[in-house]
Amino acid sequence: MSDVYTIINKIEKGKQLESNLAMFAGSMMTNASRLSYIRFTLNFPVFYEQMQEEEEKKTDLPEGIVHIGKCVVKLAEKLVSEPFSGEAMEQDVKEADALRNSIIKQMKYLTALADRFTIYEYVMNRMEYRFREDGLPEGYSDAEWKDQIMQYLLSDRDRTAMQLKTVQVVEQLPLRMAKSRFFQILENGLSVYKGTEKSSVDEILYMIRTGALLEEPEGLETYYPSLCRDVAALYATDFETMDQETFESRLGQMKAGFEKLNLFTDLMLICQELVNDLYVIFLSRPYAMSELSERESCEAIIKEICQDFKASAGQLSSDMFAKFEKLEGVQERLYESFAAGDAKLAQITERYQDLLNGLMLDKMYASLAVISKLLSNSLFVDLKEKEKQETEIADEAYIMQVYQDVADELRSHLKQVSKGVGRAIMAKVLTVLPLFLTSFDEVESYILSSLEACQDQAEKAACVEIITQMIRENA
Repeated sequence: MSDVYTIINKIEKGKQLESNLAMFAGSMMTNASRLSYIRFTLNFPVFYEQMQEEEEKKTDLPEGIVHIGKCVVKLAEKLVSEPFSGEAMEQDVKEADALRNSIIKQMKYLTALADRFTIYEYVMNRMEYRFREDGLPEGYSDAEWKDQIMQYLLSDRDRTAMQLKTVQVVEQLPLRMAKSRFFQILENGLSVYKGTEKSSVDEILYMIRTGALLEEPEGLETYYPSLCRDVAALYATDFETMDQETFESRLGQMKAGFEKLNLFTDLMLICQELVNDLYVIFLSRPYAMSELSERESCEAIIKEICQDFKASAGQLSSDMFAKFEKLEGVQERLYESFAAGDAKLAQITERYQDLLNGLMLDKMYASLAVISKLLSNSLFVDLKEKEKQETEIADEAYIMQVYQDVADELRSHLKQVSKGVGRAIMAKVLTVLPLFLTSFDEVESYILSSLEACQDQAEKAACVEIITQMIRENA
């Protein structure tokens, strides 16, 4: 079979379209299948070792995560044991899709919990210096510290990197902003999306709502009761009058919560990688060709890991790593070839859709469109085609309605939380919106006014420490 570059060249020149369109799809399916097979094979033992480590530590993993892990192993067993048939393939695709959606659901829970812990971390960080003997650096002045921050921001010539640094600094500065200005920034930030697809507005709205703790996924307490209890304890804390003993207790809860969240998130990320690759393998199975020795090597490793899961065998066998050597370097070449075709896939599909329908290649190309998403850098990309209403353009009336709705929710929510939590929520929302400072003069003025308006020396000392650490890490 001709390589994908040659086939693309012929298609672009309109040569032998009927055969080359079929060859292009076949080449893409083969590259995708082999790539996902090898990636799954290399990642599956890593997942096994992670699960074994938590079992040895007797970690109390949530039932939902344990169930997902077992389903991944079950699908892997089906991959290497069942003979191919159209009916089996359809069932495997359905199971992979359902499992993928289950992982996405768990990630929404974990994201919601992470948002809550992040808000309280923001508050706790700014209280730490109340219970420390040290404070602001000797000889500190707001003007000199402002100059140091500006020097840090201007040290990077890349505009994107500079903007990212500015957003990070603005988030950590003492927030001393009137609510009226905050809501004006919110309105202006949403107005930037006028003329874009409504789905883009909905995405930014979701990020605002999650950052402001307005999203409460149904079933959160059922799946993660202990973490929800930690969040409830933080919510009920009177931060204004908190003593050192309570501070240390809540700080311990927060750190333990973050450790659990990081562990659960890592497990779900590798599960999603595994499921995405299984999904690709199942979708491409009717069309892809394989290298026999390569496939046998992959199947041998997958079967051994499945057996290890069943037997809780502990460490991987000593010859496992020797088996990996046969697969080294292959996935890089396959990915390069697939990416070259993927860059042209949408263009070819759109240009020759009628011909693809006539050649009965439309379903194959539709599967390739899904595979393209599964092999993209976004693990949790939505695989569904956009509905018509999702592609509608957001006009001014739509933007204003979205703003009014979320502003009303935010105003009500901010009245129910303490001043410190309210400032944390506002700071988080500002990082989601397009940067509201449009010139270096505005940035400089905002930094100085934030520092000068902060009369809480403990909070100011904490902000100086956080930003100092940020500057050192980026040095």
